[in-house]
Amino acid sequence: MRHILSVEIDGNPVIITFHQPKTFEPSRASTGIFFSNFGWVPRDGQGSFGSVLADDFAAAGFPAFRIDMPGMGDSPGSVPDLAEDFGNGVRRGEQVPAFSAAICDLMTRYAIKRVIVAGICAPFINAVFSWGEKRIPLHGIIALDPDFICETRSDEKANLSFPQKIFSGWRWTRILSGYSAKSRYVPSIIRRILNPMVRLHDYPDNTNVPLVRIWRDFVSNGTPVLMICAKFEIQHLYIKQVIKIALRGIDKSRVHVIEIPGTDHTFMLGNPMPIILKEVYRWRDRYFP
Repeated sequence: MRHILSVEIDGNPVIITFHQPKTFEPSRASTGIFFSNFGWVPRDGQGSFGSVLADDFAAAGFPAFRIDMPGMGDSPGSVPDLAEDFGNGVRRGEQVPAFSAAICDLMTRYAIKRVIVAGICAPFINAVFSWGEKRIPLHGIIALDPDFICETRSDEKANLSFPQKIFSGWRWTRILSGYSAKSRYVPSIIRRILNPMVRLHDYPDNTNVPLVRIWRDFVSNGTPVLMICAKFEIQHLYIKQVIKIALRGIDKSRVHVIEIPGTDHTFMLGNPMPIILKEVYRWRDRYFP
């Protein structure tokens, strides 16, 4: 059963769809799952993916909530005119106050004690920052193609000195992998030979280091994380390298990274939904039986 809810934040309503389990009793402590906007789209997600997941979680006994952040979907409010400015604001944590306030209201209203956050891109950022600022408890994350970039810019446009450009490991990774405009100047046979030799020992340029450091602390607590990544272009290499460096030296046995080839950041290409659903339900049944 679905209900439309409203939580007032800063004088404006935040609109939420509540997927109520058949046997749900608000007086009992429970584990709830919270979705917010899947990238740029309303709370139902691309191809109603959010709705499908929330229905299935509710059928399994989890109260599930899909939240439209202010200015998105059915929730009134303002957002920047440019998508790039909006994305950079999310990466700086500008949605965190509204995101955490909505979850705290719902936790109180429905006696939710354990919190799982799920969604594409932004929900991961909001969840990690909210946990790091002690705004919400967090017992699990389902991160679909998480974003670890601090702001959108290309390496070519960055204000780097000549030595920084020459010795940037990430820049050479992009060039040798064929994802830089400079790649055309390096013959493909040379790129294939040199690419395995480039090994980054630090975060790639433009990594959202504050976010990654909090996430590392979160993982260190042994909290389960499912990361489903689209294996495409440079984004895949970026995420893979950040995860490798961030989790170095800590127990990462509860971090599960799934790579899906042939799709993109929105997961609209190549029909990846059956794979995603299978992995999500496997993760859920393992850690929240």
